[in-house]
Amino acid sequence: MQRAFMTLALGCAALLISAVFVGCKPADTPTEETVPAAPAADSGTPAPAADLPAADEAADDAAAPQEIVGKEAFDAFLASAPIALVDFSATWCGPCQKLAPYVEKMGKVYAKDGVKVAKVDIDKNEDISRDLGVRNIPDVRIFVNGEQADRIVGNDPMGLMNKLENVVKAANNK
Repeated sequence: MQRAFMTLALGCAALLISAVFVGCKPADTPTEETVPAAPAADSGTPAPAADLPAADEAADDAAAPQEIVGKEAFDAFLASAPIALVDFSATWCGPCQKLAPYVEKMGKVYAKDGVKVAKVDIDKNEDISRDLGVRNIPDVRIFVNGEQADRIVGNDPMGLMNKLENVVKAANNK
């Protein structure tokens, strides 16, 4: 019995060590090459990033995520954005860092629809995080006219893009 337990423990330890050194990445995790882009006109699915027209640098700068520090800055940002995509994350969070380029790309793609993007570091904004009940990160919230319309927790760029697309469509139909 003790031998079986030791074999199991060593097997688990070997698996854990290999996951740490080799890296764990599910097969369906998007890569940089599959960053969500503008929705395709005919199918409703995202087009490859390579198919997007080149945007000018001024438009890219305007759509870049705004770093939020403080409750007043957060409230002002929400008031200034018809649709706000707010990424609650931390510098030490690996999944947050992997999601960041997707959030930035979505901000650029949907800027024409009035979407503005902000990043809120939970370590610098504990009051905002606490008030909104941010418990796990990444936590991305979509606000319409200052009111939370949707939310996604975890590194799910495609799910986030679908939710943002639905919110943008609903806002444009009003």
